[in-house]
Amino acid sequence: MRKFRFMLYHFQKEHQLRFRSRYSVKTIIIAGLCLILVQAIVHFAFDLSGNGYDYKATDMLYSFANKNGHTPPVSNRVVFLTINDNTYDYLKSNLLDRKFLARGIDDLASFSPEAVMFDILFARPSSPKADSIFAESVRNAGNICLPAGFSVSFENRGGLDREGVYFERMKKEFLIHPKESGIGKPYIAGRGLYQADPFAEAAGSFGHITTVSEADGVYRLYPMLIKIDSGYIPTATLSMFCKIYEINTNDIEVKWERV
Repeated sequence: MRKFRFMLYHFQKEHQLRFRSRYSVKTIIIAGLCLILVQAIVHFAFDLSGNGYDYKATDMLYSFANKNGHTPPVSNRVVFLTINDNTYDYLKSNLLDRKFLARGIDDLASFSPEAVMFDILFARPSSPKADSIFAESVRNAGNICLPAGFSVSFENRGGLDREGVYFERMKKEFLIHPKESGIGKPYIAGRGLYQADPFAEAAGSFGHITTVSEADGVYRLYPMLIKIDSGYIPTATLSMFCKIYEINTNDIEVKWERV
């Protein structure tokens, strides 16, 4: 018993002397200050409201991954056609003539594409003749996706326009009702901008092209589904995919906890 007490006393005394050494105390203080400094830098760099360092870091990592082939590649089955200054120079106008777009649809149809999407909202009328020609080309093609755009939030703020052909067709034909599991917080559609009635009647499919900006003002989010009433409007790309492969959208399952 005496031997055990002596050993315990000797152990305590030895470690007490170690921690009392000036070198150990100095090391502990410096390490603690360094740790506090690192925590402060991380907090102010990434958690402070109004800065974008965390977004820039994410963008940098994604760019690095993309350059090194670690992100999904662009499919060679997808072709992007852009409208630029040369287009307007060709038209000799600052306006996009819908007769010209109709001719483009007719030319594309000769290549038998699986689907064609316009990243444009034709919400206002132009000349009656041009609109009639454009609508006829859209109808004849049968595979043209004309999208809508929405303001979105996580709360139902109302303002959704429920008038017109686009909303009626979207509600009856293009809203999807997937099987859902988990607890989700989807974006909810607010005020929207639709295609004009003649084009909404002629389109082969609908979808949305809504993107969401983050705190630094950059648009990085493209919600796959946006909630409208009891259903969801998918992205235009998902809508086309389901139509091409004849997928029953009611068979889609959304596992919110994995999103």
